[in-house]
Amino acid sequence: MSHFLFSEADHRYVMMPGSRRVPSVTQVLDAAGMSPDLSHLPLYYRERGRAIHSAMALHLHGTLDESTLDERIVPFVDNGKAWLDNIAAVPIVVEHSWVHTELEYGGTLDLFCDSKLGPLLIDWKSTMMDPSYAVQVAGGYEPLLRDAATAGAVAVDPQQVIEARIAVVTLKQPMGKTHWCGRHGRGGVAHA
Repeated sequence: MSHFLFSEADHRYVMMPGSRRVPSVTQVLDAAGMSPDLSHLPLYYRERGRAIHSAMALHLHGTLDESTLDERIVPFVDNGKAWLDNIAAVPIVVEHSWVHTELEYGGTLDLFCDSKLGPLLIDWKSTMMDPSYAVQVAGGYEPLLRDAATAGAVAVDPQQVIEARIAVVTLKQPMGKTHWCGRHGRGGVAHA
């Protein structure tokens, strides 16, 4: 049976046994030339994104101490919270890392929730939407969650994942902005 380790510090996924590193969904898209080039951005923006993700996860777990937030990320977190309230989100899986043991890639899912819109698979982005983000969440994270649910590795009904709507939510806009995504993880095969 394969297991994996995830290093938060350098965002590294390692399959065990054997300590074999596998790429993340983002690294696969980068290697294919499908991701926006953000190398020109100062490190601050990457760190801000991580801080926003952490704050949203803490909020969803009910453990966010808002007095500890850097004032520069408060508007993003407030917009995310407003978005969640607007759809009456009930978190099921929050900031969870997996490795797809057959396709050998890793990923960290931001949010799988139930809502007044039905089940949703969500990826948070701070400011902008890029077409590659739809591939990232629908083509990378959705198969990870679906396979984990089918294997019983997470307490999620696989049918919920199949029925879920998929979106990237940008948090710069008040109330967050929803960018609905198609399903890339189906290999062209229709599912009932």
